[in-house]
Amino acid sequence: MTGATVTSKKGVKEVKNLGWLIRHWAEIDHLEFIYSPNGKTMVDGVLIGHMKDGRTYRTDYASLIVFWTWVRRPVFIGLKLTIKSVNWKPKEFIVGDERFMALYKLAIGTNGYHEFMGHFDGKAGKE
Repeated sequence: MTGATVTSKKGVKEVKNLGWLIRHWAEIDHLEFIYSPNGKTMVDGVLIGHMKDGRTYRTDYASLIVFWTWVRRPVFIGLKLTIKSVNWKPKEFIVGDERFMALYKLAIGTNGYHEFMGHFDGKAGKE
């Protein structure tokens, strides 16, 4: 995939960027981030916005940590967010709740990367 796309019953349409998702925030049912870094590209995974009408927004995302800070926008507060990977069980969050914010503080911290990622791969203390 070369950019952001929206898939519907009518097919796949390329859209400019994450701005599309922000403009359509009221139509989002839930968000999903599939963490799958391959070491060959600058992509950490894929962000999928599941819309209430069945459409899906999809874009590559360079960093799970950058995504974690980006998704904290007021329009996304309260949305269900699922983080998936082949390396760990899916983790579900509510954007902006206490559990989400605890990990947000790790994500923006200077030395928080390994501790932040450890909450997903099981190498940090239990959630």
